[in-house]
Amino acid sequence: MHDRLNDGRLIAIVAVCAVAALIVARLAWAWAKAVAAGLFYGIADAAIKAVSVNYQAHGASALLSGWTALVVLGTFAGFLAFQAALRREDAVSAIALMNAVAALAAAGSGCWRSPNPWAQTPGRP
Repeated sequence: MHDRLNDGRLIAIVAVCAVAALIVARLAWAWAKAVAAGLFYGIADAAIKAVSVNYQAHGASALLSGWTALVVLGTFAGFLAFQAALRREDAVSAIALMNAVAALAAAGSGCWRSPNPWAQTPGRP
């Protein structure tokens, strides 16, 4: 079974996460930096999924897509925001909040990026 990718949906959720991350990253509090880092890492996770789905369909040429650039940018922005969070607060709080937000952003983008094939296939457990 091949995964399907709805580029329009994924672009929309990535755009919402990016705007939210940029707004929150401008706040001075450590928790805001950790939330921004989580959102940026969630964007990178969504882009990695897009690259892997496109790789299945198109082969190595999928690595030369805009999604790959978004992986790099999201990861780098997440790293910068995370380092800013670590400078302001203890590491455990920053790591926990960043990981929770990244997981929610990645899961949210996964839920909205494509229809659920399991719910549409009769006879599947």
